[in-house]
Amino acid sequence: SSRVLWTLAVTQLYLRHTTSFGPQQSVEWAYSFDLHCNGAFAMFVLMGVVHLLISPIAFGSGFFSLFLANSVWFAATAYYWYITFCGYLELPFLHSTEFFLLPIAGFALLYVVALITNLNFSILLASLLFGQ
Repeated sequence: SSRVLWTLAVTQLYLRHTTSFGPQQSVEWAYSFDLHCNGAFAMFVLMGVVHLLISPIAFGSGFFSLFLANSVWFAATAYYWYITFCGYLELPFLHSTEFFLLPIAGFALLYVVALITNLNFSILLASLLFGQ
């Protein structure tokens, strides 16, 4: 993931209008990896700790269980992309860093569709991992 984001930042978002003042600047791979780790840690806390604490409710069969489980999934993925966006926003030589917010819109649409179709991501993942 960090390699893909680094490649995207270097090839597509790099501001090519440079001045002759100062050294040439580019996104280091280590910086992209650090952003990925920061986002992944926040995602781990939400998915690994919070989801574990609410798992008795999240694996239920009612709408509240569906809403709670899918909301944690959506919050975790949205927070990952928001942290990534904030990190790349700090680099003055990148333009159109709002691009990193686009996956949140896709996940929001998926979240609404999952609520409408009664698809619980926690139950789906558990069945894929443990084969129920």
